[in-house]
Amino acid sequence: MKSKFAVGFMMVAVVLVAQLPALAQGRGMRGGGGWMGGGGFMMAAYLGLTSEQQSQLKTLQQSAWTTAKPLVQQLATYQNQLRQLTESNTPLNTAQVNTLVGEIAAIQSQLTVARAQTQWQYFNSILTPDQQAKLLQLQQQMQQMRQNHHNNQNNNSNQ
Repeated sequence: MKSKFAVGFMMVAVVLVAQLPALAQGRGMRGGGGWMGGGGFMMAAYLGLTSEQQSQLKTLQQSAWTTAKPLVQQLATYQNQLRQLTESNTPLNTAQVNTLVGEIAAIQSQLTVARAQTQWQYFNSILTPDQQAKLLQLQQQMQQMRQNHHNNQNNNSNQ
């Protein structure tokens, strides 16, 4: 039973760690969610974040979202335009599709860079060396669990 609880806790922790990029962009912060809501307290407790660190993280998230919000909005606009093109009864305008795909890729690239910068800042400016080690160990354990799960799925599908 304890091992099931530990695995469950680790899975929740991994999901939270994996969501740091999205949370840094601000997704999940709306409506009272975000890193410190919806399970973030478990991660804060696991890493032993102080109230000051939690405050720094919230400030970092808000800053990241301020930067990312217009990009996310523009991305949604382009994705909607692309969807409208593909759902139209008129012949597909591949030039427009190519233009939209290029715009979408450029914005996704900008968001990925912003996400990486936010993660780097979180890891190097907020976490202590001990917390960094704990987080890295957790990420490695979760990567191993994902790999084991993937291998099990592949083995089951080959039977």
